[in-house]
Amino acid sequence: MIQIERTIVIVDLENACGGAHMVPTLHKPVHQAVNCLVGVDPRLIIYSTGPKAIGLCPDMWFEWHDARFVLGHGLNGADNALIEVIRHEPAASRSTRLVLVSGDHAFAEPVAELKAQGIRTTVVSRPGSLSKELAQHADQICWLPEFSLTPNPPTSSHNYEEAA
Repeated sequence: MIQIERTIVIVDLENACGGAHMVPTLHKPVHQAVNCLVGVDPRLIIYSTGPKAIGLCPDMWFEWHDARFVLGHGLNGADNALIEVIRHEPAASRSTRLVLVSGDHAFAEPVAELKAQGIRTTVVSRPGSLSKELAQHADQICWLPEFSLTPNPPTSSHNYEEAA
């Protein structure tokens, strides 16, 4: 019998970007990195952030068109919304693989619970931001790339070599 890989991808967008203030700059490269890391297996992507990041970057709703969004409110609201998905969403417990994009220690226990059910766990984090507790429960750890924060060069037709 052929077993089909079913992957649920949980993205703590503020954690992946390095804070709500970085979501407008980094949500697109994070989305591309997630798609590259996860591949094209049957998958469900669920991401969350708080109202501040949504206010700073309203186009994010359209960029992540292949994902479901859950809004978190208050302190650790996005984390709590995603933990609720991990613990109570039928798709989570019926998946063969969990990919968590976050380094936050708040996810350690829910990830351990899925791993105990036989679900393979992959944690994707920014270098230097993965909690030791969460790392202990991962079958695999992947790192997000270091994203360039420099703005794109000007596209004007002016000759900037003359200024040198």
